[in-house]
Amino acid sequence: IGLLASLLLIVYKSSRPHLASLGRVPGVPGAYFALDRHPESQAIPGILIFRLDAPIYYANALTVRERAKALLDETQPPPHAVILDSAGQDSMDITSADMLKGLLTELKDKGIAIYVVELHGTIREFIERTWIMELIGEDHIFPTLDAAVSFIESTDQAETSNTKM
Repeated sequence: IGLLASLLLIVYKSSRPHLASLGRVPGVPGAYFALDRHPESQAIPGILIFRLDAPIYYANALTVRERAKALLDETQPPPHAVILDSAGQDSMDITSADMLKGLLTELKDKGIAIYVVELHGTIREFIERTWIMELIGEDHIFPTLDAAVSFIESTDQAETSNTKM
C-alpha cells in the first residue's frame, strides 16, 4: 500500500509542475526569480519569462499549456516576447513536442517573438528532429537568460529609435 501510495503521489506531483513567470531582481545583475515567490523581483514590461520546474512529458503537457496560456493572459502589458527557460528540461516526448508546437504556433500567430535559453544538447537535437526549431529560429537561442533579455531590450531600443526618425 505504501509503495502504491508513493507512486501515485509522484505521478500526481509531476503532472502538476510549477510554471513560474520570472522577473529581474533589482541591483543583482543576471538574477531572475519567480514573481509569485519573490516579491522583490520585477516583471520586465513586454517580456514574459517562463521557467518550468520539471520536465514536460505526456502526463503534464496539457497542464503546462493551460498554465502558460493563463500567464500570458495575466501579463500586463501584453508581452511582445516570450522567453522559455529550458534549464530544467533534459528530455521530451512526442506528446510534449506536439503541445509545444501548438503553443509556439499560437504565440507566433499573435506576433509574439519566442526565445529559448539554456537549451540542453539532447533537447536541441529533439526539437530539430520534430521541426520545433523552425518555429523558434536558431538566432533566438541564447546560453543565458540575461543574454536573451539584453538582446530583446536592445532590439526594442533600436526599433524605438527607428520609429522616432
